Amino acid sequence: MENLYKKNYEYYEDINPALVRCVSSGKKILDVGCGYGAIGESLKKKGNYVVGLEREKKAIEISKQRLDEAYEVDIEDFNRLPCNLKNRKFDIIIFADILEHLYDPFSVLSLYQSLLKPDGEIIISLPNVVIWDVRLKFLFGAFNYTDTGTCDRTHIRFFTLSSMRRLIKAARLKIIKEDFNPGIVRPFVPFIKRFMKGKANLESLQNPRAILDNPLYKQYIKYFLPLEKIICRIRKELFAFQFVFVAQK
Repeated sequence: MENLYKKNYEYYEDINPALVRCVSSGKKILDVGCGYGAIGESLKKKGNYVVGLEREKKAIEISKQRLDEAYEVDIEDFNRLPCNLKNRKFDIIIFADILEHLYDPFSVLSLYQSLLKPDGEIIISLPNVVIWDVRLKFLFGAFNYTDTGTCDRTHIRFFTLSSMRRLIKAARLKIIKEDFNPGIVRPFVPFIKRFMKGKANLESLQNPRAILDNPLYKQYIKYFLPLEKIICRIRKELFAFQFVFVAQK
């Protein structure tokens, strides 16, 4: 079944602007479930030292080129982390859109706190399952998994803003800041990917940065994203695609 779900699964990188804004410079960061290292690379460019953990072999090979350190591990098996990691402490531990892929996100969130400095921060990003387009689908009795977004077929857990807060507080963390990424345009990303697939050659399809490097995406980030964020503030639980939390022990 796992191979069936991975078949033809096309991965395209995206940057999490709200998360990146939460991180300053000069920090030692552990990125749990770093993927191909897109977010970690952005944080490294801000003057941080970034260590990534990832269980997918293809992703970790690329992350090793982009981050300061990267390790191929099963992030759910905390006891089997490399010894040189267990003895280190980090200023920031990041769970960027990874907890929804885990069977027991509470245990993972709790165990990794031992790697955090006393005054350190845990930054968590989670997709909002009650974003407007999912609500609209529910209204008409539809729930279809997709290759990306809130209904990503690799998601095991689904969260609302209130259940996100409950998870974090249950892990004995105190939320000190909340932010979000707007989701007015985001539900159309699958259509954009299909359009790109029709226009692109094989080499560009195999490039996970295909969206990040697209000129239209750069224009969106520069001009439309700020406007979209203002609109989303009217009703965050309806229009936000992701919520980002900064928490401390």
